[in-house]
Amino acid sequence: MLKLSLQYFLATTFLLMSMIPTTFGQTKENKEGELPKIDENMFMETRWKYTKTYHVSSETKIHEASEGYKFFVYFQYDYDYQTYLNGTLDKGNWLIDSKGSEIYFKFRNMSWWKVVKIDKKNLELEFKMGEGIFRYVFVNATKDETNFFDGEELNIEGFADIESKDEEFPKKKEKPKKKMADITPKAPPAIEIQLVGGGYFGGIDPVLKDYIHLKPNGRLVREIETMQKGLNKSSKEISREDMEKMVEFIEKKGFFELDNTYDCTSGTCQSRKKAKPTPVPLTLVVRHGSKRKVVVVTIYGKDGKRGKYVDYPPEIDTIIENIRILANE
Repeated sequence: MLKLSLQYFLATTFLLMSMIPTTFGQTKENKEGELPKIDENMFMETRWKYTKTYHVSSETKIHEASEGYKFFVYFQYDYDYQTYLNGTLDKGNWLIDSKGSEIYFKFRNMSWWKVVKIDKKNLELEFKMGEGIFRYVFVNATKDETNFFDGEELNIEGFADIESKDEEFPKKKEKPKKKMADITPKAPPAIEIQLVGGGYFGGIDPVLKDYIHLKPNGRLVREIETMQKGLNKSSKEISREDMEKMVEFIEKKGFFELDNTYDCTSGTCQSRKKAKPTPVPLTLVVRHGSKRKVVVVTIYGKDGKRGKYVDYPPEIDTIIENIRILANE
């Protein structure tokens, strides 16, 4: 029998939430106006270095990154992004649209970018300004090149501004600055729900994994793995309307005001932690825009002897029940 400690399970939960592989197929590029089909795995934990901007129809180079011009983008696994422009760091949320052809992240006056090309080494993002269509060209950047995203100190002396006189196309002061037009409407706040664990490890067919993940793009992934039956994985699409109803329900139940951990407060509960079958802690993660909450219940579910060993609010049961209904359980 396998004994699971709370520390071990929380570490496992973190890995489930963070170690999502970044996968790429062959180089994807638009043909005759056709955009490549993309998903979030292509962007997760990728870092990019800007090289140039060019006008699409004429193939005229508009701007090229000089030695003193530094622009990097880092798309993180948790749908946050960071940008670095000549010594200035910024951050926000990113997501892929439902059609799988555009990515949302804010830079300058743009929010949505058409993904024209992406592979392990190259990224091209298209945007519209006035009647003209332009592309930003990036190459893959290493972690050492972008250590500023990880909080390491930098020497940024000598970085030039994009408008400096050394640039190939300096701005003429007599002309007003053009404002970029948005390609599509502003993206709604990201919604993400993860439910991991709960129950007990034991019996004829012990459960090794019990996992529900509703991603910001509306894909709900359900994974359950037992020792005898192996891994069973399924997925379905959840409409944005249903996602908003679910997160609104969760917020009304006061989820974001709950404690982070609910643990034993009695000797009976502490003794149950050491007994067989071994309790598996339950972890519930909910994200809505900038709000994110992780709640852990160290013993969750009935074991045939009694009900709740841990004293936690009944709203947690109601929220979990509705999440499982959403997953068709």
